[in-house]
Amino acid sequence: MYRPGPGATIPGDDSRHVAVFDGIRVVFSFTQTKAARYRHLSASLTDRRDALPNPVVVQEIAKEYGFTGTLLDWQADIRSTHVALLQQVATIV
Repeated sequence: MYRPGPGATIPGDDSRHVAVFDGIRVVFSFTQTKAARYRHLSASLTDRRDALPNPVVVQEIAKEYGFTGTLLDWQADIRSTHVALLQQVATIV
């Protein structure tokens, strides 16, 4: 469980959270904030910094990590070097 804050190890820097699928580097974690718990997945290409992985491929990889629905249902942050997806799984009371 990743809890953002001072001293926390970023999941992408922890090999237990990283996998590579046919040239796509994937970082997955459950991230917990004070208000909620999320599935969090980031995908980037291993051999190019100027392109993004195919969104359909990222969607299928995300489903393997338990994401439900489609890219349209998830919070997405698309940058020039990676795609990050977030799906809330629980509310913290």
